Amino acid sequence: MQAIAVYAIPVLFAITVHEASHGYVARMLGDNTAYVLGRVTLNPLKHIDPLGTIAIPLGMVILTGFMFGWAKPVPVDWSSLRWPKRDMIWVAAAGPAVNLVMAILWAILFRILGMVGVDEQFFLEVARAGVQVNLVLDSIGSFTTWSSYTAELRAAGGRVCWYHPFKWHTLPRINNRTHRELFIVDGRVGFIGGAGVADHWRYPVKETPRWRDSMFRVEGDAVANLQATFAENWLEASGEILAHKDYFPACEAEECTPSLVVNSSPSAGRSTRARILFQMLLASAQESILITTPYFLPDRSARAEMVRALKERGVKIRIVVPGKGSDHALTRSSSRRLYGDLLRAGAQIYEYSPTMNHAKTLVIDGMWSVVGSTNFDNRSFGLNDEVNLAAFDKKLAARITEDFERDCAESKIVSYEEWRRRSIFERAHELFGMLLERQQ
Repeated sequence: MQAIAVYAIPVLFAITVHEASHGYVARMLGDNTAYVLGRVTLNPLKHIDPLGTIAIPLGMVILTGFMFGWAKPVPVDWSSLRWPKRDMIWVAAAGPAVNLVMAILWAILFRILGMVGVDEQFFLEVARAGVQVNLVLDSIGSFTTWSSYTAELRAAGGRVCWYHPFKWHTLPRINNRTHRELFIVDGRVGFIGGAGVADHWRYPVKETPRWRDSMFRVEGDAVANLQATFAENWLEASGEILAHKDYFPACEAEECTPSLVVNSSPSAGRSTRARILFQMLLASAQESILITTPYFLPDRSARAEMVRALKERGVKIRIVVPGKGSDHALTRSSSRRLYGDLLRAGAQIYEYSPTMNHAKTLVIDGMWSVVGSTNFDNRSFGLNDEVNLAAFDKKLAARITEDFERDCAESKIVSYEEWRRRSIFERAHELFGMLLERQQ
């Protein structure tokens, strides 16, 4: 019985972590644009969930157990382990508590077997042309991007820095990742949105169309704030302050739109600026709320705010989320578990059918628009570094609403009665999601 217990707990833990890593890591690997450029997952295992959910985590636990003490130790030839991040070996040997971190890393490793690289050739060409290229790579988001991958870029004058690299002294911050997606050119033009740099944004993968996403071009004064957001992560990753005038030139635009850049990082009280922005706009809505998000896991407070808007102010709330094409089955089922209160109060929820919908937009009353990297979940609201652009402009809101209506036309609306008839298997899957809901 003791042996069963020794294996049962890690196996259950590994299955849960592995399923969570499907979307959590895919997000962090897939949502890496320019400012968080890295390698991303095509997830070849997502269509074989029985193998991906049980067999691989079981093998992971057994292998990790033999190596790091969950099972009877066997001789290990440490000299034969050729891992680029060798610090992880010593961390994993430190004790049982850190073995949990190692289990997560193993789960991540199995989920990124289908990695593809960013098109480094583009950055290499502009670097050779004399353009200063600065890249911040998240250490989890670019987990398998070894130093050799960027060697030519660095040799051409490009600079590459890692955000929260794997070191023993960074373990307390390992759960804080940068999820910001920014691309800034000459300090004068910025791009912000949800798209990452990976083949599944550019081409169909097998029978799955390329992902649906939205990016926005920014000019004018707001670009300096986007650049400052990049500079914040650059300072933390490299220790250098980007203060040269070339990074912050005077920016002018023919047509100015009232806007503000809202960047956010984890705080002790967990009330990040991104969370305040979203909650404030939800509370101020008088007519309509349009939400498009790939990961919809609103906490009790956000759900209550939306229910109040529906019942007390008659606000029409419509939400577009991924359907069965979601890149993360566990997050989708965790999300569906939370539909009840909103559907009962009159919200309309659409599940996008053609492919994975990765867009992140919010439109309030046809006037306020929010675009950027923030998902509607706790990881974006409380754990990750994020950045959003909020604009008060009816034309922009109308343009985003056009995309929203097209998405609705290609989606399946979920009724309250249909939601109540969820199968016992789906409900059981939701219970797994509850364990890691605040990490998804």
